[in-house]
Amino acid sequence: MLTIIKREFANFFILLVFSLSSPIAQSSWTGWFDRDNPSGTGDWEDLGDLGDVCFGEDIVDVQARRISDQLPAENTGQVFLFYNTTNGFVCRNVDQVNNEQCFDYEVRFKCESLLVDLLSFSAENYGNQVILKWKTTSEIDSTGFNIYRARGKSGKNSDYLTAVRITGRIISPKGEGSSSDYSYTDTNNLSNGTYYYLLEDISDDGNSTFHCNQIDVVTIGQGSTIDLESAIKYCKEVTGSNN
Repeated sequence: MLTIIKREFANFFILLVFSLSSPIAQSSWTGWFDRDNPSGTGDWEDLGDLGDVCFGEDIVDVQARRISDQLPAENTGQVFLFYNTTNGFVCRNVDQVNNEQCFDYEVRFKCESLLVDLLSFSAENYGNQVILKWKTTSEIDSTGFNIYRARGKSGKNSDYLTAVRITGRIISPKGEGSSSDYSYTDTNNLSNGTYYYLLEDISDDGNSTFHCNQIDVVTIGQGSTIDLESAIKYCKEVTGSNN
């Protein structure tokens, strides 16, 4: 799908053009936790006591179920103090109707990690060519990488930032789960100007993650004023990426 977004920015426009897929990360569920029972004040399966169940990765979902018959907690009719990814799960006896006691519950969490953990991405010009270098600390189910180039153009009410893919074919990954260094040379005979570079990694199922926070920029000869903050902001708006 070709997405074109045009936004007025002060006295000029920024135009971003990307061929997009949705950003994606790898998710997996933990095992079931049952650290408490309701014989005291209730059933406390909270993250404060369970600790870092995702080992530093983001928690994106939580499920709780009654142990006796594996009925989802939300279908039991009981009241919960917490049932979310921030606090975990807590059922207090005092909150239940008719002096009912909480059931005994177990809980699990969905953890999310990026398919590619990008440590660095840089652009450096040599004459009219630009060398792109990046380093990953891990790669999971990765098909490879693409690089996009955008040029900032000067001119009242006609300033544009237009991104096009410069990699003719996907750059293959070097190793599953390993740390790797990469290099790619933009051999186009670039004229004077300011150029922004963006890295995309692609998963085995064809979805993409755009690393907007790692956009780098070079100026060849005389170019337009560098506005990296706006480039990152609009990249995130267009791709939906938080990276």
